[in-house]
Amino acid sequence: PALLREAVEGQEMATFDRAHFKGYGTSSLEFETVYYVKSGDYGVYMDVQQAINVFLFERFAEQDIPFAYPTQLLKLDQPDEWMTVARPEERRAANG
Repeated sequence: PALLREAVEGQEMATFDRAHFKGYGTSSLEFETVYYVKSGDYGVYMDVQQAINVFLFERFAEQDIPFAYPTQLLKLDQPDEWMTVARPEERRAANG
């Protein structure tokens, strides 16, 4: 949460309220941050949100903190046989 506070407080048009570790996602740790944007203009809100996200992305990179990407394992009942997937144009030709 300290990094989230820093990200928000670095924005002139934002006021930090609070940040919490919300829970565990399927492939993530979830944090919730509350801040107020000092404008009713949606464009200003979007600019502030993007600046906060870019700040966090850059800080993760600086500290060599990797992002997790979900992966899946596919097991075939008959692993020695090849599966063939036809390209769309091949399917159209086969179907006439």
